[in-house]
Amino acid sequence: MNLTRTPESISKELDRIAQALTPKALTLHTNVGMLGVLEGPFTKEWQLSEYHRLIRQAFEGTSLLYPTFNYDFLKNGVYDVRNDTCKVGSLNEHVRKTHPERRTHTPVFNFCILGNHPHPIQTISENPFSRESVFSNIAEGNSWIGFLGAGFDTNTFVHYVEEEVNIGYRYIKTFKGKVIAGDTQRAVTFRYRVRPLQQGAVDYDWVRLERDLLHNGLMKVFSVGLGELKVVEGKGLYDYWLANLKRDEWFLLTEESKMILRELSKRHRYPFAYEEMEAAAIKKEGG
Repeated sequence: MNLTRTPESISKELDRIAQALTPKALTLHTNVGMLGVLEGPFTKEWQLSEYHRLIRQAFEGTSLLYPTFNYDFLKNGVYDVRNDTCKVGSLNEHVRKTHPERRTHTPVFNFCILGNHPHPIQTISENPFSRESVFSNIAEGNSWIGFLGAGFDTNTFVHYVEEEVNIGYRYIKTFKGKVIAGDTQRAVTFRYRVRPLQQGAVDYDWVRLERDLLHNGLMKVFSVGLGELKVVEGKGLYDYWLANLKRDEWFLLTEESKMILRELSKRHRYPFAYEEMEAAAIKKEGG
């Protein structure tokens, strides 16, 4: 099996996708290793640089949002905008290194934003999934979420929709720390919904959710090299999941998770709260 692809062939495939979608903005979760090796220098930097060039060329005029998530802030209370590495894909890390000034200042769930996009880079969202966050822009019309070689289970947009319905199986937890951007430092209080500590309590049924979107015509799938680009429009996904969550708050979860949540709900008040789910346990452990 030939595992290589020419840059020209990838370029044509990406061009066709861009013409079919004509997106205002495109968020890209990536795993370009699934697309094949490009003919040319067999170095990681060249391969990533060339994939990035081909994407920007095809989607010229589109705002590109690359997730550059890093979870260290939750442990050490420090987010260094320029130096903290991206933990979600080698292409996204490449984009971070080549465009460090375009990285958003919100801890943990940050993005490198290329192009003319309305979200202010230096804004720090206290809640990364609030209506003031970049995710609110992703929920707009003609703003697409793409999975380029990456699985649908990398979709963090799910937490924005959960926040809209004040989901009960996750609870707000507070993290205090600082954001470092060059010579400046800002103290921050960061709050977002975390899952219960019990294993399996909140697992998303990604296979069913993806199949459901395909069945309802909300997901499009395009061939790119040896892999695929799966895309969903942010507003369409938001509206569809929101309607289902209002009907069934546990709609997104596996059947196994629902069973665990039923048991947890017998022992703890629902909706769950940090004070009961974690703080009390920590106090007990500390004597």
